[in-house]
Amino acid sequence: MGNKKAMNLAFAIVGASLFNVGEVSAQTFFQCIACEAGTYESNGNCAKCPSGTFSSVSGASSSLVCQPCQAGHYCPEGAQVEYSCPKGTYSDKNYATSCKKCSKGYYNDKVGQTACQRCSGNGYSNAEGSERCQYWDPHYFGIFYGKEDGT
Repeated sequence: MGNKKAMNLAFAIVGASLFNVGEVSAQTFFQCIACEAGTYESNGNCAKCPSGTFSSVSGASSSLVCQPCQAGHYCPEGAQVEYSCPKGTYSDKNYATSCKKCSKGYYNDKVGQTACQRCSGNGYSNAEGSERCQYWDPHYFGIFYGKEDGT
């Protein structure tokens, strides 16, 4: 009889129609659509990946496709990608749903960071979420200035 390969196909029944897993009805019984990235098929509907996770895969049939956002990033509900924390913020744990502002006395001049840097020497930042520190320079007659590199 030859070597035949068995084909295992997964299907989900929605209403009176048969759909591939990861697809749901598009308001008709004859058209199926794949759940978009950031979602997965659940009981015939596309459910969003939970906050703190993301998925770039379309047509997913399980929440297992939703991956944790890594430290330095955040993911709102239904995210298709990880979003880097902007300058002046950070996230120090996986599964972040938002980024934290740097505390006073700290700064962050790069995106996607897991911690903020302390202002060095005579530098300071008197606001939360600073992207750089300000420094006292006696050569400029008491004028404060900001340095891009934070030193």
